[in-house]
Amino acid sequence: HWSSEDVIASGAGDDAICLYAEEKSTMVEGPSYRLILKKEKAHDMDVNCVRWCPQDPRVLASASDDGTVKLWELWGNLLD
Repeated sequence: HWSSEDVIASGAGDDAICLYAEEKSTMVEGPSYRLILKKEKAHDMDVNCVRWCPQDPRVLASASDDGTVKLWELWGNLLD
């Protein structure tokens, strides 16, 4: 899911949340993205959904098969 800061957030079956930023490289045709942060064990089970807060681009919500919804705040390279 895109943020207003051009960061993509994703969640998957490894229980982690990943953030990606666009590479500003002319070596590759089309857009290219690099992993800028991986929050291991963000949940106890698969992460099914992530959404950025429309009012604050530093806040991310995640939902999981473990039955929880968590709010995360992005500060520099940390997701807490």
